[in-house]
Amino acid sequence: ADVLADILARKPKILAISVYIWNVKMVYALAEQVKAQLPQTKIVLGGPEVGYNPKEVLEQSPSVDFVISGEGEQPFLALCEHLLLDKSLLSVGISYRAESKNHIAEPYVGTGTPKSRVGKLHPQLVIKHEYPLRSVTSSCVLEF
Repeated sequence: ADVLADILARKPKILAISVYIWNVKMVYALAEQVKAQLPQTKIVLGGPEVGYNPKEVLEQSPSVDFVISGEGEQPFLALCEHLLLDKSLLSVGISYRAESKNHIAEPYVGTGTPKSRVGKLHPQLVIKHEYPLRSVTSSCVLEF
């Protein structure tokens, strides 16, 4: 499957991507291509290759709007609720591009196992995709 074509066809409001050592170059290229064609789409990166250096990611990658550091489930949910439902933004774990100065957050460290609230925002916001990654089929949920 052509990931870029699939994303462009869906025109997401939010595109969240986990970044690992093996996909980092591909992710940055994909983020640039998506932002060039869908400038209104908010691009969120998380994972081990960006969470430890959100300041550098935001400074060096103009296509990236948000970086999640630490455990991502709760910060990502808060970010979706902020962007889609106009709720206040949980700043812990979420670094973002701002007009005057980028906001760099401390990593989010949750307590215990996060309770899944995926799909409770609105039924039309949750779309499940399976993409082959590194010869392994990975199931994920993208929220739009």
